[in-house]
Amino acid sequence: MEHYLESLRSLLSEIHPLAPWLALALVPWAAVYVVRKCFPGIWLWLESWGPKDARASRVFLALPAVITTAALAAIGAGHDPRTFVEAACVAAIAPLMHHALKASPLPYKGELGDPPSKPPPGAGLLFICLMFLPGCVGTRTPAEEATRQGCLLKAEWASEKRAKAECPDSWDQCEHRADIMAELAKNQEACR
Repeated sequence: MEHYLESLRSLLSEIHPLAPWLALALVPWAAVYVVRKCFPGIWLWLESWGPKDARASRVFLALPAVITTAALAAIGAGHDPRTFVEAACVAAIAPLMHHALKASPLPYKGELGDPPSKPPPGAGLLFICLMFLPGCVGTRTPAEEATRQGCLLKAEWASEKRAKAECPDSWDQCEHRADIMAELAKNQEACR
């Protein structure tokens, strides 16, 4: 499944850098939509089981989509989904804590302060950077990826050639093995 999701992510990245993120958001949304339309009893049970405060209830009801998205992102990146799901659940605690503290007798009310008369300097640039940052991470054009793959192959060929010259009898007993592997790692890093 990891390979399938990675291939799908690559295909969507070629269409547009933000396409994988959109797909990642659409899958859990569609799953929740299907449950709400086809199995409303499950959704009503979830609503009755969750918090009664309207805002906290919205956060609670978003958890299935958050958990699904975290799991798909982890699998697509080749990581353990459990870690991502745990992190997503912990992240959802923050807004729930906000609503619980607001409802408590503590002096915390969670109200916003007076808005500034104008945005702080650089706010527009920060907004633009944050909007386009996901598209900048790890995307390459097909030509760039082909160049990178060629560079990696050349690095492997150079290491194999050196290994055959310096370790003709046995790779396991070769005294130059660590140096050859270090050089390969350095050359592979230069390809990125």
